[in-house]
Amino acid sequence: MNTKPVMYRNSITVLMIICVIAACTPANPQSSPQESATSTLTQLTPTETEVPAYVVNDSTEAFTPAQETINQSTEVVLQKERIQRWLDYWVQFDNRPFALDSTDIHWKYIYDDPAEPQEAVVLIEVGGPDYQNKLFGVPMNEEGFVDFPPPVTDTDIQPGLGPLEINPNKDNTVLSADQGSLVRKEFNFKGDIVERLVAGHWEAESLIKGDIFQDPQSKAEFDTVVLAPSPIDDPENFTLFQEEYLKQVYEKLKIYTGPTISDEYTGIDYNTGRLVFISPEWPVISSYKFKFQNEELLTKTFVYMDKRNGELVPLSFTYPPEGSYFYQNLETPNENGKFVVSFLWADKVKQLLPNDSMDALLPDTLDEFHYNSLIRFIQNTATPEEKEATIKTMFVITGFHPRP
Repeated sequence: MNTKPVMYRNSITVLMIICVIAACTPANPQSSPQESATSTLTQLTPTETEVPAYVVNDSTEAFTPAQETINQSTEVVLQKERIQRWLDYWVQFDNRPFALDSTDIHWKYIYDDPAEPQEAVVLIEVGGPDYQNKLFGVPMNEEGFVDFPPPVTDTDIQPGLGPLEINPNKDNTVLSADQGSLVRKEFNFKGDIVERLVAGHWEAESLIKGDIFQDPQSKAEFDTVVLAPSPIDDPENFTLFQEEYLKQVYEKLKIYTGPTISDEYTGIDYNTGRLVFISPEWPVISSYKFKFQNEELLTKTFVYMDKRNGELVPLSFTYPPEGSYFYQNLETPNENGKFVVSFLWADKVKQLLPNDSMDALLPDTLDEFHYNSLIRFIQNTATPEEKEATIKTMFVITGFHPRP
């Protein structure tokens, strides 16, 4: 029996089995350079920490379909994104303004007209015991709300870069939107704008719309004359207008070098409630109009000089209503003459003209201080307070008489 081939075949079989077992045995993990590198890389990866964030919740208010349309408009979405950028900025500081776990931050929509809105300004409303539903916006500059915060370079929020608090009910006003700006409106049926938020500060809305420095000579030129609140129907707003108006006039008088009303003669008659001026020139520096009954009345401000110190004084004279006995025209006198203005509607005049519309325009009497102020003014002895009272007096033109 030949055994050599059998033994040879058995040796080959054993060798093949060993090779198969070796191929199926896992390699030592430490012997794999690729896996070792991977393990080392994993160990060097830092553990990620949770980034703090403020989350603004939807408003809890109920909205009309028209309001919902505005709320989802592109402009409102962009405003929300701007606020969120600033919230993400504030939350990174040690003196962050709101608690991290606050669930009382909501969107607040300020509409131009809640019933029929055309636009809205978006703020955030923050609740909780520390804030009690206060309203906040982002910082502002001369161009309005700032779109992007600066880089974080310190541990505390610097002055001027924190949330801008908005008082919603200051001085009996309501917040509103107007041409992309946040404004305050009077809480009444008219809803006049009284303040506008500019560069982070509330500024009084100007009551003067247009150029006051003109001298119209007829109703045909009325279109460009500034309209003032009525001193008869709206005295509070007229007082505000008058303050702003006189401020602009005084600024103009600082550089004025023209003629002035002469004090060749000035007189006062309390029985008829009149002042009389005689002068060769009647310079007008400014004007405005206001509504009275069914028409607009023109007021011109003339330049008078205090001869004691050379101070230029603005005196405003109103032209009478067209239906009045005293109405002539709206022209400025251009010749030497006597100018008569009334400061009250005296009993003597009432008896002569019982149905004249001037009765509703002028007061029946003046208090003692006011009357004495007029007397001292024409005597060039008035105190600053008496001069101011004279300047703010309602004078109505009741005659101009050229001198021969």
